[in-house]
Amino acid sequence: MKKNIKTNSIKKLFTTLVLFQCIPTTSFAHSGNTDSSGCHNDYINGGYHCHNGGGSSGSSFNFDLDSIYDINIGYQHHISDTSLIPYIGFSVGIPHYDSSTKTGTDYGLRFEEGLYLGYNTASESYRIGYKKIHISFNNEYIGLGFKLPLTNDVIDQSALYFSGSYLVK
Repeated sequence: MKKNIKTNSIKKLFTTLVLFQCIPTTSFAHSGNTDSSGCHNDYINGGYHCHNGGGSSGSSFNFDLDSIYDINIGYQHHISDTSLIPYIGFSVGIPHYDSSTKTGTDYGLRFEEGLYLGYNTASESYRIGYKKIHISFNNEYIGLGFKLPLTNDVIDQSALYFSGSYLVK
C-alpha cells in the first residue's frame, strides 16, 4: 500500500510538470522596445527597467545575461545485465545567447558506478557528474548542478529523475 501511494505521488508530480511545460514560453514575455541602453517602459508590468546589464530605475526583475540555467525532468532506464543507464528528459532553460526561455532535451548516459555524461539543449551545456552532483559547461559558462532519481534514493535504478544546473561566466 505504501509503495502504491509513492508511485501515485510520482505520477502526479510528473503529470503536473509535463502540463506546466506545455505553457508557451512567450506567455512570460512583456511588451516594450528597448532604448540604446537596453531599457524600456513596461506598461503592462509597470516601471522602467533594463535588460542585458543596463541601468534600472524601476523595481521590475532584471535578468542577468552573465548566468544561464536549466531544469529538467525525464526518465533513466537501467539496461539489464549491463552497467549502462541512459537517460532522456524534457528541459526548460535560458541559453547563453538570449534572455528568453527555451525548451529542449536533456540526455546522457549514467553508469552504475555513479559517473554520468550528458548534454542539455535548452542551456546548450555539457555535463560531467558523479552520483548526484555535476559540473555543467559550454564554451563561455561553467557551473554546478544536481540529478536526483525519483526513487528510493538508489541512483542505479530505472526511474524518473529531476535535475538542474546553474552556470556563470
